[in-house]
Amino acid sequence: MIQPSVAIVASLLACAIPGTLFALLFYRADRYEHEPIHFLVLVFLWGTVPSVLLSELLNPQLISPLAWLSRDTVNTLVAPAVEEFLKALAIAAVFVLARQEFDGVLDGMVYGAMVGLGFATAENYIYYLDALQSGGWYALFELFILRGLVFGISHAMYSGLVGAGFGMARHALGFWKDAGYITGGLLGAYALHALHNFGGRSPGVGTALSILIAALGLLVWYLGFQLAYRQERDILTNELRDEIGAVLSEREYAHVTGIPGRPAMLDDRARPGRAARLRLAIELANRKHRARTIGVPLEPELPTEIAQLRAQISALQTGAAEGNEQ
Repeated sequence: MIQPSVAIVASLLACAIPGTLFALLFYRADRYEHEPIHFLVLVFLWGTVPSVLLSELLNPQLISPLAWLSRDTVNTLVAPAVEEFLKALAIAAVFVLARQEFDGVLDGMVYGAMVGLGFATAENYIYYLDALQSGGWYALFELFILRGLVFGISHAMYSGLVGAGFGMARHALGFWKDAGYITGGLLGAYALHALHNFGGRSPGVGTALSILIAALGLLVWYLGFQLAYRQERDILTNELRDEIGAVLSEREYAHVTGIPGRPAMLDDRARPGRAARLRLAIELANRKHRARTIGVPLEPELPTEIAQLRAQISALQTGAAEGNEQ
């Protein structure tokens, strides 16, 4: 008989360790401008607590009028809709309330991945605790391999598609385009989630189908990440070109826009002033891009923010050590 305290600790570790590792991976996926930690923590927590609790409360309410359907059918069709909608609320909150921290598709995918990981962490804890108490350590290990590793980032992938939809809407003009991108992301997440649940209804072939869906979805999601990364690099290349000599040097421009992966200068502890200046330059590039694509009438604060960023960069350039590097 496994002690309750031991079961709780073991279940927490089983869901928290992969969740933390995946969260760090997605945090670092935004190579140029890491998202604020406090926003990422908030969307992760939204995934862990309210989404799971609300989905458990809402699902019976939705299932009751659908009593003529089988439980499996309702779980396949209803649960994904409820869960994806609830997870999307966290992405929408950042999109609306902290729009200056939401620059495009890559940011949306990162926020989506975080809320999805939060949901998966809490959901897995419930499953792990039940498996350990009813089936012992082997049952926990078997479920951990399946839910923690094989399908460990499935929820992050679903919500990442929703975040990508919000990211595309970030640079779209017109209500219907915004609504179309966001709805498309939600429908894509729902479709993948429902297919995964459908595969889980039967062992063997169903499990193989779920694994195939997860693998194909992960491949598409990875390609989306790469395309979003290239888009960000193109923005920096175009928007910072005319800042050479004022904001950054030729060498810094070539390093920031030409180095694959995260440019080392952005984390240079030996020259913190230059690192801070280059991070501000990346923010400047994103503001300039939005001013050019969306337009100042929709974001009237952009000219002021662009001027403030240039002033901050100039202040950092006044140091003697920084001046010797130009």
